Amino acid sequence: MNWLIFSCVLLAFLFVTNSNCDNATDGQTEENFTSAFPIVCTRSGCIEGIAQPGYQIDEYEAFFGIPYAEPPVGNLRFANPVPVKKWNHLLNGKVERLNCIQKNYLTPKPTVDGVEDCLYLNVYRPKNTSTKNNSSLPVMVYIHEGGFFSGSIHTLFRGPQYFMDSQQVVLVLLTYRLGPLGFLSTGDAAAPGNFGLKDQVQALKWLKKNIKDFGGNPDSITIFGASAGAVSVHMHMMSPLSQGLFHRAIVMSGTAIAPYNEPTKNPLALAKRQAELVGIENIENLTTYDLIEKLRQVNASLLVDSGDDLKIWSVDPLTTYRPVIETEATGAFLTADPSVTWEKGNFTHIPWMIGVVANEGSVRSAAILSNKDLLDDLNFRLDGLLPKLMEITLKNPKNGPQLIKRIQDFYLNGNTTVSQANSKGFMDLYSDRAFLYPLYKVIENYLKYADTISNPVYLYRFAYKGTLSYSTVFTGTNQDFGVGHIDDLIYMFKTPILFPEFKRTSDAAQLIRMLTDTYIHFAKYGRPIVWNEMEDCIPAHRGNICDYQEFRNVNNDKTNLKFEIQTNNQFNMEMVKFWDEILKL
Repeated sequence: MNWLIFSCVLLAFLFVTNSNCDNATDGQTEENFTSAFPIVCTRSGCIEGIAQPGYQIDEYEAFFGIPYAEPPVGNLRFANPVPVKKWNHLLNGKVERLNCIQKNYLTPKPTVDGVEDCLYLNVYRPKNTSTKNNSSLPVMVYIHEGGFFSGSIHTLFRGPQYFMDSQQVVLVLLTYRLGPLGFLSTGDAAAPGNFGLKDQVQALKWLKKNIKDFGGNPDSITIFGASAGAVSVHMHMMSPLSQGLFHRAIVMSGTAIAPYNEPTKNPLALAKRQAELVGIENIENLTTYDLIEKLRQVNASLLVDSGDDLKIWSVDPLTTYRPVIETEATGAFLTADPSVTWEKGNFTHIPWMIGVVANEGSVRSAAILSNKDLLDDLNFRLDGLLPKLMEITLKNPKNGPQLIKRIQDFYLNGNTTVSQANSKGFMDLYSDRAFLYPLYKVIENYLKYADTISNPVYLYRFAYKGTLSYSTVFTGTNQDFGVGHIDDLIYMFKTPILFPEFKRTSDAAQLIRMLTDTYIHFAKYGRPIVWNEMEDCIPAHRGNICDYQEFRNVNNDKTNLKFEIQTNNQFNMEMVKFWDEILKL
């Protein structure tokens, strides 16, 4: 069955089955209930969970759909999250909630799905964990990927089994508002913006107060995320709202200084354009408050679906709605450009990990390379489109021809068109611009300020090529694009809606154990599990920034997919120099 169709069937089923049990009263504890299911009572209220089968173990406990904020609907649309009110019933945490409403432009035929009432989190813990037996496990909080316009924490996409097999952590996955509902802003107090990021802060605040009731340690919280989730984690390291809410961070395939996270320069103009697309009239004569009030009356699906008309070419830019620099200092998540904040050293100094996969650029380039019509159109308009797709703003417009020529020479073998012959270079162009060059600059600036003895940073590169890849999801084809964007997540979260389960005795199962053990060890001790001779990151080491750990295939034999982990220190300094120069043009 097509996975998009299956998603729609699943959402319809969940909408029918997702209900609450209203048989509890205020002030009750676990002892007030007789149930075959696990029950946890927090400051917000009591939740009934469910035992679920693990991957290598029999069972773990899951508590689904715990509200951490009031539903962001009505007057709370385009508003900062409001802490959830205490509930007096026994919350049914045995069924999963719907996704936040979204349109996933990473898939070949995106459609709108999800709901606006979506600010919930899932908590997973080892079976029989509780404060009664003095459990105080490290907590890992995952912030999902999806470009700030899509993403899911449903177990069909982000199953927790691999982490829960360890029986050493409490794992939390949270949702947050996406697209216009999460990031539209008027640039003033009417709609300050960054609602999706503030949702994450509110979830972390809820966890700080309540995770102990699940057997988690509120003084040992590690936040981690991939892609837009990594961007979020990185920005939490800089936001004044997030201080004291976490103690370690893992940034996977994304940074806050990536071009797709550059703050929207004129958020009011974007909000007005959005209003125009959904039929709001007399826009120029409306106050910002009136504009937002009218946008609150628009059907959420129409609001999200109309985003197609904000694209400049195909589905680009993928991320239309982005963080904004807030003008209101009180309660602001972002008060300056993240690249400036990071460069000045205004960030939390904590132990953290950061890494990439081998071919990050596949997240967009693969869909272009596998679509002949799209590729032909790109080549027809390459000179005009390339700077926009790479999000390069020339300081001197006269340097446009030089920019195109230098990119063609460096990435396309000097050719004036993109073809299968230079497809790897085209993919590298996306990888370097959006992921690798920002990664280098982030580490370079971190080392100017941080005490790497007390607050080390650890680097990794995931280059293991298995039999599965998210490129098949992004392109709808089986074309091989190497180790692509978020392919490491295949070995961190079970994804039955997209990929078959690995045999429990396979090499992939060993890689799953190694990856999850690495992250869990970091969450417990602030250091990854010792891979080989892991060194702390130090400046200018042998002409590079730091050593990094590389997960890779033992050889190129596709019938023997064993992995190995090696220490490496090879950075593409020629690429770094290239982009240093290009971005000055």
